[in-house]
Amino acid sequence: MNRLIRRIFHISLGTFFLLSGLFKGADVGSFAAVISEFDLTPHGWSLAVAVSITGIEIVCGMMMMLGISPRRNAVVLFCLVGVFTIAIVSALLRGIDIACGCFGAASSGGIIDRWTMLRNILLLVLLAITARGPRDPQQQQCGPFGP
Repeated sequence: MNRLIRRIFHISLGTFFLLSGLFKGADVGSFAAVISEFDLTPHGWSLAVAVSITGIEIVCGMMMMLGISPRRNAVVLFCLVGVFTIAIVSALLRGIDIACGCFGAASSGGIIDRWTMLRNILLLVLLAITARGPRDPQQQQCGPFGP
């Protein structure tokens, strides 16, 4: 992928996750209630999970938009979307009707369905492409594994 296309790709994915996190963060209590409906977290942990997910999406989305370690951020977001996808499959298999909550109040109360799964699979593919993409030659690696 040429550098400009890769940059547009990173900005688009980053914007998606930044907006997702901001919308959820605007009413984190409602998002915590959605998480609680999945019945996968210990009782009372839903708010902490909601705040953590919101923060991860905002930070990774901003960093991706700014071109700061897009591959690493893609891996983090891949894991996050992967866990959500597993939770959605679990809810669908158990016959639980749950509001998506993917964009907080902006989700318009849509119930999870096969389209939610399709969107998540598409996001997983896009994040995997980003995570496996070429390293930016101008980005220096810090720490014990780089100069």
